[in-house]
Amino acid sequence: MGGKRERRASDLQRELDAHLELETERLRETGLSEDDAHRAAHLDLGNATSLRETVFELGAFSRIERWLADLRYAVRSLLHNPGFAVVSILSLGLGIGAATAIFTIADQALLKALPVKDPDRLELLTWDGAFIGGSTRGWEESFSYPTFRELEAGRPEALSGIAARYQTQATLDGATSASRVSVETVSGGYFDVLGVTAVLGRTLLPEDDEERDGEPWAVLAYDCWRDRFAADPQVIGTTIRLNSYPFTVIGVAQPGFKGFESLRPADLFVPLQMQAAVTPTWDHRDRRDSIWLNIFARLAPGVDASQAEAALMLPYAGVLRQDLEAHARNQETQDRYLRNTLHFSDASQGFGGTRELVAKPLHVLIAMVGLLLLITCVNVANLFVVRSAKRAREIAVRASLGASRAAMVRLVFAECLLLAAAGAALALVVARVGAAALVRMVPSDLMGIVFETTPDWRVLGFTAAVALATALFFGLAPAIQAARRSSATALKDEAGSVASGRGHSRLRRTLVGTQVALSLILLAVAGLFGKSLEKVFEAQPGLDVETLLAFFVNPSEHGYDGERARRLALDLEQRLKLQPGVLAVGVTTDPLLAGANGQNTIAVEGYQPGQDENMQAGANYALPGFFEAAGIPLLAGRDFSERDTIGAPLAVIVDETFANRFLGSPTEAVGRRVGYALGKGPLPYEIVGVVADHKAVNLREKPIPRTYFPLLQREKVDLMTFYLRAKGAPSGLAGAAQRAVTEIDPDLAVFGVKTLEQQAEETHYVERLFARLSAAFAALATLIAAVGLYGVAAFSVARRTREIGVRVALGAEPGGVFRMVLREALTLAAAGMAIGIPLALGVAKLVESQLYGVGAFDPVVAFGAVGALLTACSLAAVFPARRATRIAPMAALRHD
Repeated sequence: MGGKRERRASDLQRELDAHLELETERLRETGLSEDDAHRAAHLDLGNATSLRETVFELGAFSRIERWLADLRYAVRSLLHNPGFAVVSILSLGLGIGAATAIFTIADQALLKALPVKDPDRLELLTWDGAFIGGSTRGWEESFSYPTFRELEAGRPEALSGIAARYQTQATLDGATSASRVSVETVSGGYFDVLGVTAVLGRTLLPEDDEERDGEPWAVLAYDCWRDRFAADPQVIGTTIRLNSYPFTVIGVAQPGFKGFESLRPADLFVPLQMQAAVTPTWDHRDRRDSIWLNIFARLAPGVDASQAEAALMLPYAGVLRQDLEAHARNQETQDRYLRNTLHFSDASQGFGGTRELVAKPLHVLIAMVGLLLLITCVNVANLFVVRSAKRAREIAVRASLGASRAAMVRLVFAECLLLAAAGAALALVVARVGAAALVRMVPSDLMGIVFETTPDWRVLGFTAAVALATALFFGLAPAIQAARRSSATALKDEAGSVASGRGHSRLRRTLVGTQVALSLILLAVAGLFGKSLEKVFEAQPGLDVETLLAFFVNPSEHGYDGERARRLALDLEQRLKLQPGVLAVGVTTDPLLAGANGQNTIAVEGYQPGQDENMQAGANYALPGFFEAAGIPLLAGRDFSERDTIGAPLAVIVDETFANRFLGSPTEAVGRRVGYALGKGPLPYEIVGVVADHKAVNLREKPIPRTYFPLLQREKVDLMTFYLRAKGAPSGLAGAAQRAVTEIDPDLAVFGVKTLEQQAEETHYVERLFARLSAAFAALATLIAAVGLYGVAAFSVARRTREIGVRVALGAEPGGVFRMVLREALTLAAAGMAIGIPLALGVAKLVESQLYGVGAFDPVVAFGAVGALLTACSLAAVFPARRATRIAPMAALRHD
C-alpha cells in the first residue's frame, strides 16, 4: 500500500511540476514580470505548505488525511498571525462563556428532570374553578389535606400511585447551636411514587404516615447527611431534634435527589402526619378550606395523561361535594364550585413554583446573551473576511494549482474549528466564574434557592454544540468568499498589495452594520433596566427604610406556647430599647419588603361587595409602637396598647387605602367593624386606628387595603420580626440584637439579620440582576462593535494608501483626509443604528412587563443609547483617521 502511495505521489509531483511551468507562463501573460510570475507560481502558500500537503490538495490521500493536513496548516497559519488568533479566541471565549454561564443556571431551572425513575410518567395535579376558602397557602397547584386523603383512597387504576408534599423551614438543634433547615413533609407513598431509594437505611413507607402525630421518622437528604452529619454511616437510628421535637433518622436518600423542588433542596423528609411538629402554630390537616399541599401522581403503564385525568375526576367530584357539606354556600356558588375541573401538568421537573419565579428573568437573560453571542460571531466573521482579503493571492495560487473550491472552504473551516475549540476551552473558565457570580447576585435566603455552578456533561455538551455552531456561523461567509474568489483577479493585483474586491467590502460593511444594530438593542435594553431600577428605589415606601435593622426569631420552634411567646415579644422589645444606639423597637409577624405578605378575605360593615370583587386585604400582626418605630404616620384613631390582649375587645388598624375604599375616609373608618368573609355572626374587629399607606411586599407594590391586628391578641405566635430604629447606621445594631436575645434565651435562634435597605435590595434582585447583566452585555457588545468598526476603517485606510497619498500630493489637507475617513466610518455606524432603532423598540416592547416607572420608549434612554454607541464608534474611527493623515505621498506611491 505504501509503495502505491509513493508512486502515486511521484506521478502527481511530475504533474505538479508541469502545471507550475504552465502557470508561470500564464501569469507572465497577465502582465507580471518573469520574476514575479515565477515567485507566484512557486509560492508555497505562506511558506508553510510542504510538498506532501500540496499533494493532499490534489486528492492523493484520504479525506481524513486531508483534514489533518488542513488542521496542521491552520495551526501554523494562526501561529504566524497571533494577533488575529488572540482577538478571535478572546471574543469567542467571552461570548460562548456568557452563554454557557446562563445555560448552567437555566438548565437547572428550566430543563433538568428530577433524578427519579421515569420522570416523564409523573403528573402534577392542578385545579381550575372557584374556591370556597378565604386565606390560602397556595393557588391552583395546591390542595387541602382532606382532598389528598380522599383522592388517595379513590385512586383509579390509571394511576400507579399518588403522593403529596409540603415544604417549609424549621430549626434543627445541634450540639453547639441551632440551624435552619428545609423540611419536606411527605405522604407515605412519596418515595415509592417517585421511585427513589435509600443509600442507607430505608425510606418512608405508607404505614409510616397512617397514625396522626404517630411516627417521628426522618429521612436525610444525601447532601444534608454528607455536610451536616459528616457522612456518618452510624447516623441510622440516632435522634435529632426538629423544632425541639425528637425525630429518629431511619434512612438517607439516594445521591442527587434533593426533593420534589430541586431548586429548593430539602434537607430532610418527615411524614405528613407529623405536620404539627414541623409547623407548631399552623396545622390545617382538618381544614377543607385551606389549600397548601402539592399532589402528584405516576401514570400506570400504557395510560396517558388524558385518560388518567378523566379517571380521577370521579373521586374529585366526591371531594367537591364533601367540601360543600362542610362549608355551605348559596346555590349559585355551589353550582359554580361543582363545575371545578382537575388537570394534569408535566411533573418531570418537579414542582414548578420556584421555576416560575426565575423563568422570566432567565428567558430575558437568555435572549440578551443570545444577542451577545450573535455579535461575537459577526465580529469574528468580520475578522475572517479581512483575513481572507489579505490572503486573496494565496487562495488564488491554490486555485490556479488545481485546488478545488471544497479544498479552499475546508482550509477556512479548519481555522474556524481550531479557534472555536480554543474559544470553548476559554469559555468553560469564563462560564464557571460567570455562573458563580450570577448565583452570588441571587440572595442566599430567597426561598432557599440553590444553584450548582460546577459544569456537568450537559453543560460541556452545550458548550461544544455552541462552539461548533459558532464556527459554522462565522466561517460561512469567509468560506463562500474564498470559494468564489477569482484567481485571475487576485493575481492581477500588484504583488504584495492588500487586495480587496467589492464583494469583500460589502460583506465587511454588512457585518459591521449588523454588529452596530445588535449592540444598540443591548444598549437600549440596558438603559431601560437601569432606569427601571433607579425608579424602583426612588419610590416612596412610606416608612423609614434607611434607619431600620430587622431580624427574625421563631419561638414556636423552641417549644414556646402562645402565652410564653407573647411575653417573650414584650420582654425582648423592652430589652432591645435599652441597647445603645436604639431609638425605637417595633415587632410584626410577617416581615416588611420581603416579597410576600399574608392576606385575608374580609367583610366590612356597611359595604356590599360587587360580583366577583376582590375582597383580599393584606394582614399582619404588630405590637404597640411598631408604627412609630417604622416611621408610618397615624392618621386617625389610636395605636395598639398593651391592653389589647386576649380577652379584650378585638381591635384592628387599617391603612388609608382600606379606609377610603370601603368606608369613605380615615376619620369615618374609626369605630367601624370588619371580619373574615367566611365568618358567621357579627363582625368581631373594631377599627381603632388608620395609618398612612406604605409598601409592605416590595417597592413596586401599588397601594392595597391592609390590616394590622394586635400581636398580643394572637393565640399562636410563630415567626416574629423585630425592627430596631437606629441613631446612626442600622447595621451597627446587629451585635446588640444578638446580645439581647441571648440574655433572654441562649437557645433561641436569631436569623435574617439585615437592614431594611438590604432587605429591599434583595427583594428586588431581579431588577438588579437585569440592570447589572444587561449593562455588562451592552458594554461588551459595544466594545466588540467598536473593534469591528476599527478593523474596517483601518483596513480601508491600508487598502487606499496610494489613493490617500495622491490626494495629499495634490494638496489635500490632513484635516480633510481625517474627516473623510471619519465620515465613512460614522456613515457605516449610522446605517447600523438606523436598522437597530426599530429593532430596539420592538425588543423593548417585549421586556416592558419587567420595567417599573418607565415605558418601552423613553427618550432619555433612546438618545443615551445612540449617543453612547456613536461615541464608541467615533473613538474607534479616530485612530485609523489619524493614521491616514500621516501618510507621506512618496511612501504611499512606493507602497505595494
